[in-house]
Amino acid sequence: MNGKTKIVAAVAAGAVALTIGAGAARCSMDAPDAQNGQQAPQEQASGKQDDAKASQSSRQAPDERQPSESEFSSLANTSWTSRDGASKLSITKDALIERTADSASVIYYTVSDEKTDAAGLSVTLSASEDIAVPGADTVVRIENEGASTTLTCDLLKATYVQDGKAQTALSIASDIQDLCALTGKNEADFESTLESFAKAHSPYATSAAWDEEVWIDYGAHSTLTTFTLDDAASTIVTVSVSQDGAMGAV
Repeated sequence: MNGKTKIVAAVAAGAVALTIGAGAARCSMDAPDAQNGQQAPQEQASGKQDDAKASQSSRQAPDERQPSESEFSSLANTSWTSRDGASKLSITKDALIERTADSASVIYYTVSDEKTDAAGLSVTLSASEDIAVPGADTVVRIENEGASTTLTCDLLKATYVQDGKAQTALSIASDIQDLCALTGKNEADFESTLESFAKAHSPYATSAAWDEEVWIDYGAHSTLTTFTLDDAASTIVTVSVSQDGAMGAV
């Protein structure tokens, strides 16, 4: 190999070395990028999993607090009379029913808030005269005045005083001859049973209407029937007559 040939070979070898070096440099620089490119989706997926876990955790931690029972609800099935005696008010679990000699109105409500103080109870109701229309807030004020309890509300025609709970005689407002013939009991037996129930559970009821349905409980060897009281809640009472003649009401 002459001198000129050696120079050409050396230049070629240098070019190969530069090419290999450049390739190695590119590999060295590209490797972290590739590694980062692989890690980025993993980190993104991990972030999504963390978000999903947090969301699932929030869904799996429901509010376990139970709402306290409304004090106003204790007035369900009570009757009230205006001071002048011209109108009556009945309170059910979801309505205020106001009656006069020639008219009646119903206000549907839900309890929004209650506050007690030394003089009585203030109740904020969401109230509407149409059950399909959202209610507007109104305040009912209940106070004790000596031995009496009074109720006022802007939606009512008068201030009302709660009626006493003296039990009046309860009568049956419908014909129950067929029921008496079936059970071997008379009307007085059913009236007495219904009066005992009303005295404990619905002291404002004065009459009961037979619902004209009868069931036979073969397991208990008894006959069952129902009556609807004329109280504000239209309470349904189930009367049972056992095979031995004993009667009960629930």
